[in-house]
Amino acid sequence: MRDKFRRLRYAESEKEMDFIKIRTFCTVARLGSFTKAAEVLHFSQPAVSLQIRDLENEYRTPLFERIGRSIKLTAAGMALFPYAEAVLKYDRESKEAVYRTSHAKVGRIRLGVTSFTGIHLLPEIAAEFRSRFPGITIDIVLDYAVHIREKILANEIDLGIIGSSPKATGEVSLLERVLLRDELVVVISSTHPWASRPNVRRSELSDEKMILTPRGTLTRQIVEGTTHKKRLPLNVEYEVSSTPLIKRMVENGLGISLLCRSEIRREREAGWLNGLPVADLQMPRTVITVFHRDKPISPALSSFIDFLDEEREHFQELFVGSTAPGDGEEDQLETGDAGEQSPD
Repeated sequence: MRDKFRRLRYAESEKEMDFIKIRTFCTVARLGSFTKAAEVLHFSQPAVSLQIRDLENEYRTPLFERIGRSIKLTAAGMALFPYAEAVLKYDRESKEAVYRTSHAKVGRIRLGVTSFTGIHLLPEIAAEFRSRFPGITIDIVLDYAVHIREKILANEIDLGIIGSSPKATGEVSLLERVLLRDELVVVISSTHPWASRPNVRRSELSDEKMILTPRGTLTRQIVEGTTHKKRLPLNVEYEVSSTPLIKRMVENGLGISLLCRSEIRREREAGWLNGLPVADLQMPRTVITVFHRDKPISPALSSFIDFLDEEREHFQELFVGSTAPGDGEEDQLETGDAGEQSPD
């Protein structure tokens, strides 16, 4: 019974103790004076004495020895001092950590990307964001677009950067914002007879050997949907699931392809490939950000979303080089699951 009563009393003491008393104790101990501590803390001397007396009552032992005008810590006070200092240290650090997080200086974002957006867009986006917010970490999940949507709905990731067709419609619980507008272009090698031309016409495509992504990918869906409407037959010589492999095959003269401008940006700059628009055929492809309408947005996530919005024109120029067809449409799509079953 006595032990139970002692534990109860200590529990009550813990509730009564506060940081003000601990800070006062440490200040008096460091300065060796109640008067000086009162000046530093902007308290009256009686208030300082009362706080120390309360603290001694809570610990049931004297913490200072008072001999004349001098004071020094008792053995109990010396035992308490390092713990009291640690309490104040952790109090400061916890407040700093919360402040940094609430002001978006630190934090974590769970980001979903497809192979298309992850390989061709994300490295530059992440590098620029990191230079502005070095304390915010991005955890990256590479997956199919449809799975990224599912994971956003399940709160497994915070935001997705994926490709979407311009006619996408779907779930009201997902918000979509346009990040950039790309387009599919005819990809040819630097030695192809068309290499010096500014564009081609759709009727010319039927006579060329095509290297396309497999059926089911969003790129292939756009190609087939557009060419079917125009009754344009294509000679598909190869179906290849790897975009880097498609580009290498085109470089080596095995055929031509239809890919996004952003996917051949580096090869165009190096002079290995060229991308020609089809003068009488538009094949737009939009890159969007997707996040949950009802999800509380953390300061870190808010900073990332704002960053993408602020730098949208810069990314448009960086990745695409010009405004792609479809510019001028609404940049916020109040829609969700677009039926994207594709991996790109």
